[in-house]
Amino acid sequence: MRLQSPKSLCLKRVAGVAALVLAGAGPALATNLNLAIQSGGQGTVTVPPGANVPYAIVGVLSDAASDGLAGFSLDLTFTGGALAMANEPSAAPMLSFDKPAGVTNPAGFGGTVVAGKLVQVGGAQNTIANVFAPYPNGNVVVDVAQLGQPVTLVSGSLTAPVAPGTYTLSMSAVVATAIQQGQTGVPFWRVEKALPGTLSPLTVIVSSARPRK
Repeated sequence: MRLQSPKSLCLKRVAGVAALVLAGAGPALATNLNLAIQSGGQGTVTVPPGANVPYAIVGVLSDAASDGLAGFSLDLTFTGGALAMANEPSAAPMLSFDKPAGVTNPAGFGGTVVAGKLVQVGGAQNTIANVFAPYPNGNVVVDVAQLGQPVTLVSGSLTAPVAPGTYTLSMSAVVATAIQQGQTGVPFWRVEKALPGTLSPLTVIVSSARPRK
């Protein structure tokens, strides 16, 4: 029997979760998922060396052509060093995107750390109306991240480098679906692919200035 490398197994898991996010997806809508990474509501922050920097990924759909976000997945890269897993959701509506209500990367909603990069952050709601497997087992929440109603999809924190400079936390490999309008969940919730829209990174400026006494 030929053994598979950890990298190969990880890639297969990533592909499997991406398939679940897109399960039941039909032709692409004109809808885009716009994403912005912020810290304290800002896209640029100045911090001292080695500071803990909280971040939030805020998402909103570009139009009202759907009944809200069904699922999403994204990768995160920080030019200032390795990332830790993002936080698990603690409140609605994002609990519906996390296990057991929803379905996620095998490592969890917070993603998998691969060579310092955070891969496959996010999850999908129970749009397949599963009632047999242990998860997903939740009820679908509609109107998540609708136009004009941005939602914090992911939160987490990173450690700023010790060396002064300008660093960037950015997103890639965005996959998302939106619920088709007028769905009732019988026999399942049909979804459409939502394309990546604007992806605004977080800029972290590490200051060399000493704090005032």
